[in-house]
Amino acid sequence: MDIINLLVVIVVSCLWVLFFYSIIRWGITFVLDRSNTDKRKKYARLCLICILIMGFLMLISLAINIKRNMM
Repeated sequence: MDIINLLVVIVVSCLWVLFFYSIIRWGITFVLDRSNTDKRKKYARLCLICILIMGFLMLISLAINIKRNMM
């Protein structure tokens, strides 16, 4: 396994952990502190950023795989 694949696996794993962390924190804030919308917005943005980065990485990996299969 070359170094780039290893780095991608580490980055994606960290993104998944951050994604689940933001969902859990948003839920806790929603249940325990309903009046604090700033915290909920912060965790919702963090979740959205993780989703966008994972989608971007998916598109890049799809393009790389198509390129490798065409060779």
